[in-house]
Amino acid sequence: MRRLVLTQVVPLLVWGADVTGTWRGETTGRDGRTREIVLDLKADGGRLSGTMRGPMGREFPISDGRVEGDQVRFVVVFDSGGNDVKLHYTGKLEGDELQMKSQREGTPRVNEFTVKRARR
Repeated sequence: MRRLVLTQVVPLLVWGADVTGTWRGETTGRDGRTREIVLDLKADGGRLSGTMRGPMGREFPISDGRVEGDQVRFVVVFDSGGNDVKLHYTGKLEGDELQMKSQREGTPRVNEFTVKRARR
């Protein structure tokens, strides 16, 4: 009996929790205005793929996505005046919420926000 339980739990610890689905929340921009964030995520083992719809309503693919235990991380790249801007995201799953942090590459400012599972 104990062996059966371990074979069911260990993969979750190694690969990570199931974060597949749609997640919605709000983030505050540098100007202090609140903006909606929508994540459409797909976990496949330890890999994470999907898209992020950001403050301007545009959809961006996520890259370098990983799920490890209750932790997620990914990168979103967008064009800003002809320059690629990389945003690095990390998060921790707590029930049906992801406690997220984002940081623009090359800057010290970290933005914290929460997204909630809208559907699986």
